[in-house]
Amino acid sequence: MKLSIGTIFLIFLAFAASSGAETKGNSSPNGAALLLTISVFDRVNVPNELLAAAEEEARRIFLQAGVETKWLNCSKPLAVGQTKTMPCGTIGAGHLVVEILPGANSQRLLFHLEVLGTATLTDKGQGFYCYLFYDRIERLAGERRLLKPILLGDVLAHETGHLMLGSNSHSPTGLMSGKWNGNGLRRVSQRGMFFDSSESRIIRQRLNASRTHVETSPGQPRVSAAVPSPSKVPIPSPKRN
Repeated sequence: MKLSIGTIFLIFLAFAASSGAETKGNSSPNGAALLLTISVFDRVNVPNELLAAAEEEARRIFLQAGVETKWLNCSKPLAVGQTKTMPCGTIGAGHLVVEILPGANSQRLLFHLEVLGTATLTDKGQGFYCYLFYDRIERLAGERRLLKPILLGDVLAHETGHLMLGSNSHSPTGLMSGKWNGNGLRRVSQRGMFFDSSESRIIRQRLNASRTHVETSPGQPRVSAAVPSPSKVPIPSPKRN
């Protein structure tokens, strides 16, 4: 099965919409608040306070889109408060998986130092897994004097945004821009990265849609039958079975 890869580049990328924010419509037709659950597998041992601040930044961005987020820290040192009803290995339309890796996890990306993360999508535009490259995020934060939690949170929101928005979801400007240059990084420093109104609507519509969660064993994220197995993904995690 063919894959399309949604990635953040500082120079060039391959997707396309615009920036802004919308706070209305943050509930489903039955009045329940929309919730997106995100399991985070930290393979770098990011400091707890830094990771919590980054997740809060991403939560703030999704709230502007009318969506609440719940973050499950699934790495062993952080795996506290997980419940049997929401194990870390669950995936579905409302439950995504993020892996924070030490560096790029494919030969193809080794020499593209501008790539900060990537999201795997099928040829139907569906996906549940994305990957962040911590060494590059850390380096960029230092070079541009950006607050590391803010940059990490924006990358978290960008890559999970690809999973919610599907293929061709890069925009000319804003959070989902495929080109984070001077203006984009300035917006990062000002905490001004958000989904635009169209992107926000699509995310809410997907969460409103009736989807069945595919449950797997806690702590071992696996791809459901709707997407390729991890062994067929061109950028597999080095620690995934």
